[in-house]
Amino acid sequence: MERGSAAAGEDILTRTQAAVSAKATVDMAVGMIAASAGLSVPRAAMALHDYSHQHSRRPTDVARALISREMPAASVLAASGQSD
Repeated sequence: MERGSAAAGEDILTRTQAAVSAKATVDMAVGMIAASAGLSVPRAAMALHDYSHQHSRRPTDVARALISREMPAASVLAASGQSD
């Protein structure tokens, strides 16, 4: 029984670490969007989530693409109507 508890504890820890990492990734991408367009953080977050929804992608996947420079922030902004 104790071994199962240890495994369950490790699983919870792994899931928690993954969730924190995903949140940090999204937060970093939101900051990039906000800085590149002069938007508030909430508006930049909305743009990221709008883009994700419109393109059937997870926000974390879009955030990773932005951070790795595979996708420009302008793409997210254009899709959400936030571009100049």
